Amino acid sequence: MAEMKIALSIEEAADYTGIGRNTLRKLVEWDKLPVLKVGRKVLIKKDILELFMTVNEGRDLRDKGNVKAVTRKAVAYVAEKMGVTASTIQRYEAGTIDNTKKLVLDGLADALHVSVEWLKGETEEYESDITDKKEMLIRDAMSYIFSKLPYDMETSESDFSKDLLLLMLQEYELFVDSFRLACRKFKGNEESARLAETMGFESEREYNEIMFLREITHTVNALNDMGDIVRLYSKNPDTAAARLSVLLSGEDSDSV
Repeated sequence: MAEMKIALSIEEAADYTGIGRNTLRKLVEWDKLPVLKVGRKVLIKKDILELFMTVNEGRDLRDKGNVKAVTRKAVAYVAEKMGVTASTIQRYEAGTIDNTKKLVLDGLADALHVSVEWLKGETEEYESDITDKKEMLIRDAMSYIFSKLPYDMETSESDFSKDLLLLMLQEYELFVDSFRLACRKFKGNEESARLAETMGFESEREYNEIMFLREITHTVNALNDMGDIVRLYSKNPDTAAARLSVLLSGEDSDSV
C-alpha cells in the first residue's frame, strides 16, 4: 500500500496540482495559500491544498486580486497535535523559537506523520507511518480526545463521559469482529446458497440479509442503549450512570 503524504513540499505540491512552482511560491508570498515553515522546509497540508484548488477552480492563479485565500488551518492543526498554541507554531516558523531543537522537531514530525530527517532536509525520501487517510483521521481524533483529558467537569460528570467513551470503544471492537465475519460469510457464496435452500428461505439474498443482521444486532442494540442512557441522564443522572456501568461490565441491565 502506498504511503499517504499529508504535507507536501512546494515541488511535490507542484507535481500534485500541475501548478508551476513559481506560481505556488507567489501564492504563498501573497498569503493566499497557508504553509508551515520548518527549518528549510515549506510544507503545505494536502487537504488545504485540495481546498484551495476547489475554491479557485477556473480562476487565474497568476492574478493576485482574482485568487481566493484559504485560512491557516495548517498552523491550527499542528498546534493542536503538539499541544501548544497557534502563536507558538508561528514563532517556530519565524525562528523566534529554535525549531531545530530535537524536542520541537520530534513534535512536528509526529504531528505531520513524517521523519525528523525529512523535516530537516537531510533526506528527500519521505517516510510515513500513515498509509490510509481514514486511519490518520482516527489517530488524530483519538489524540484530540486524549489531549482534552482530564475533563473540566465535576467528578461524576467526567466519570459518566469516560464510561460512555469506554463503552463505545468496547462495542466498536466487538462490531469490527462481527462485521468482518458477516462480510466474509453472508455476502454470497456456494455454502450460503446451499444453507438458504436447506433452511427454507425464499432466496439466498433473504438468507444473507437476515444472517448478516443477526451478526451485528448486538451493535444496533448497544447503540440504542447508549442513546437511551444519554437521554435518561437529563432526568436522572444517578440511574443513567448506574445503567451505563452495568452495560460496561457486561452484566444483565435488567437488574438496574
